[in-house]
Amino acid sequence: MKPATKWPKIRGEVISFYLTLPSFAKSPVKYLKSIPDIEWASAFFVHGSLAMVAGILAGILEKNFLNIIFGMIVLPVSATIFCIALTAFFYYTLIIFCHIRLEPRKVYIVVFLSSIPFLFLHPLSGIVPLTNLVGMSMASLLLIVGLVETFELSLSQATKMVGIVYFTFVAMWIFQKISAEGRVDETLLQRKSLESLAIEIKNQ
Repeated sequence: MKPATKWPKIRGEVISFYLTLPSFAKSPVKYLKSIPDIEWASAFFVHGSLAMVAGILAGILEKNFLNIIFGMIVLPVSATIFCIALTAFFYYTLIIFCHIRLEPRKVYIVVFLSSIPFLFLHPLSGIVPLTNLVGMSMASLLLIVGLVETFELSLSQATKMVGIVYFTFVAMWIFQKISAEGRVDETLLQRKSLESLAIEIKNQ
């Protein structure tokens, strides 16, 4: 099918998806029991647009125009790449260890739908430090539900795979926080050293 002839279908899928968002917000678990069957292009567009909104909200909360522009461009790209990586992880893990072959497009849809709570809690991470962990916890629970309900995986299979992702994220989050605190301490130490040097020069 040519791109020009596919566009009306994609537009219809995107509009229909947006109209179902209130249902997702009301009961995400119930929503994930019957995910929308949309094309790759529709899934990328919807996911990217939601990530863009989250990026803009983050910039607004930080009261920084450059961060708004940054969020509009970088967050949609990074969120899409992250979900593609997760899709590949689940897809190939199930093939190699469980001999189960899923449809990658549907796996991606489940992954990006599950990530929505994380996307919209992320803008608060600059105000409430644990927000990203809460968002990832919610996303992980939804991901387990989506994998079990959509693909009829066992709860054990879904929990083990999602658990690997979750604890990897937690480890990276802790490492990032420790590194950030170390940089802050180093900056304060340098500032104090410069202040002491300035006082010594002044007193000479």
